[in-house]
Amino acid sequence: MILAMVLALGIGVSLGLLGGGGSILTLPVLVYVLGMEAKQAIATSLLVVGITSAAAVIPHARAGRVNVRIGLAFGAASMGGAFAGGRVAHFLPSAALLLAFALMMLVTGLAMLRGRATNVAQEGARPWGRIIVVGIAIGLLTGVIGAGGGFVIVPALALLCGLPMTHAVATSLLVIALNSLAGFAGSVANVTFDLRTAAFMTGASVVGSVAGAFAAGRIMNPRTAHSQLMGGMIWGVGSALHEFTEIDRREARYVNDNLAEYLIPVNADVGQVDVILVPEVDDETSPSGAKGIGELANVGTAAAVANAVCHATGKRIRDLPFTIDKLIGVRK
Repeated sequence: MILAMVLALGIGVSLGLLGGGGSILTLPVLVYVLGMEAKQAIATSLLVVGITSAAAVIPHARAGRVNVRIGLAFGAASMGGAFAGGRVAHFLPSAALLLAFALMMLVTGLAMLRGRATNVAQEGARPWGRIIVVGIAIGLLTGVIGAGGGFVIVPALALLCGLPMTHAVATSLLVIALNSLAGFAGSVANVTFDLRTAAFMTGASVVGSVAGAFAAGRIMNPRTAHSQLMGGMIWGVGSALHEFTEIDRREARYVNDNLAEYLIPVNADVGQVDVILVPEVDDETSPSGAKGIGELANVGTAAAVANAVCHATGKRIRDLPFTIDKLIGVRK
């Protein structure tokens, strides 16, 4: 379960950054890491990805990158196909479902290696009929094999609807959430569902998106304050999961005294970071009502990660950074 939870973190990051990769990564984890039967894994994967996508779409919506009209139209079409696909999957053997999933992964990989066309649709020239047909087809595929959404939806939104890539990724999360939850509704009645495993996987996937709310007094420059607090949260993630000083006590020197060996977060480690500035004026602190924010976002982030790990595994780690070997060695 610990390994699956760590892998689920990557699934959350993939969805937050790319708008895809959720089911295509979740299903193998459920089948080959947790040993779940294929049909049960497909239903669980749809629920995990649906909730994770719904959580990941929130910061994109706050930033104005989600095209709600297109997302709902595409999502409504795909929901019908996903529900029908979920019902059809009940009548297919598990081996056939896994084979179809493997073929879909192969086709997706080859399509990505070939690259995509550059003839993006122009604003106002959206072929709604093709969008609905593509939505139904994607939904049907998702409902049957529990995957095939994000990596197809993002190019479809960019090419058919003329959305910029950042908006296509954001809007795809809305479509994936609707699509996956409809597929789950169509398949859950026919399988035995493990709610505990789904909750663990969902919780770990959502951690791929980090949010923080800060009361920092009067904000003089919202843009720079936002960047400062975002950097502090990333710093906190590094403290919790990466940074560690190795000391050679025989030579009395630091061993990992360079950025090649001292680990810090990079783009792929962070995922979506959402900063909320809570309105506040504190005239007791200073005449200006402002406060320092250099450490404000950092000090609580590692503790929040520690609490999340404890809630998911029942194990409390009090030594930074949090690593798999420490989780295995700590008693509840």
